[in-house]
Amino acid sequence: MTTEYIGTSDFTVRATGALDSKTTEEIMSVFEKLNESGKTIIIVIHDKDIAAKCRRVIEIADGRIVSDSKSK
Repeated sequence: MTTEYIGTSDFTVRATGALDSKTTEEIMSVFEKLNESGKTIIIVIHDKDIAAKCRRVIEIADGRIVSDSKSK
């Protein structure tokens, strides 16, 4: 992971390349804790297993929202 994108938000990171499952779980744990503390976390991902761990999933295809669902 790198902190390539630092903007006006409190915390922005960009994962580079495929991460092993242990590192992925560690990062998701950090994101979950940040979210529980009141931070909004936006994850752009193609992995449906990771998306399933998120509270809200917005699926986009061909530039249009095709679904917007809440989980957890």
